[in-house]
Amino acid sequence: QEVLSVSTGFGLYLAFFSNLRCQIVAGVIEQRVLDRFFPPPSLTSTALSVVIRVLNTYLGATLFDAFMLLVGLKEEGEEEWRELIRA
Repeated sequence: QEVLSVSTGFGLYLAFFSNLRCQIVAGVIEQRVLDRFFPPPSLTSTALSVVIRVLNTYLGATLFDAFMLLVGLKEEGEEEWRELIRA
């Protein structure tokens, strides 16, 4: 793949999808929901925050694969993307 096309696809993904997911996790879930039920500093709030952020990272990697397939920058079965994301 051309470096420019892959870089552009990755930049678009980060700008729209990744940023939106992080804003929802930090602003809505953590500040509005977790802080309401488990006021900080709380071990439960911190633990749930870590779990939510790890799940968000996994979701992001899965959505990145789907996005790259959708825009044609990844072919079905190319596993090097997964290794690149996990590194």
